Amino acid sequence: TLARRCARAHKPASEYVSQFPSPMMSIAMKFVSFVVGSFAALLIVLTFIDDSILEVHLLGRTMLWYAAVFGVVLTISRSLSSDEDAYMDPAKK
Repeated sequence: TLARRCARAHKPASEYVSQFPSPMMSIAMKFVSFVVGSFAALLIVLTFIDDSILEVHLLGRTMLWYAAVFGVVLTISRSLSSDEDAYMDPAKK
């Protein structure tokens, strides 16, 4: 009887545990967000000083391309690092 009860409780227990974000993933994404955000801020400041910096080629790509990539990576890393406390409410399910 214990094995049947454990088998029935496995799916709801897995759903409950999976709603909590991994702390290591959150820390890693916050670090990536910090580093990429620093590069993006530096690029923005340099662009305010001299707007022709966006036309400079670095490793075969323009700085505008790097700005776009930094923006995408920053958006993805911020969405993966969760600070929100959005937990499942069993009564609303």
